[in-house]
Amino acid sequence: MSHLHSAGEQLIGQCGGHGICSQCMVEVHEGKVVGIQEPMAEPRENRKLACCVQPDPSEDVTVELQRTNFSNPKNM
Repeated sequence: MSHLHSAGEQLIGQCGGHGICSQCMVEVHEGKVVGIQEPMAEPRENRKLACCVQPDPSEDVTVELQRTNFSNPKNM
């Protein structure tokens, strides 16, 4: 999530970065990210929780922050 903060995004995750609230949901458009922790709910394909992943340092990564608040983990 520090990469989003560095890009000027001010996110306040209700879960404190534990992969529960989905406030940091991103869609990966290019490149790949690697997991640093397992989210409590698995997002749909090409979507990741920024608090649970980091960019692969060997590739350029492009993501889009999803501004939707998912209240039901099945919708992720």
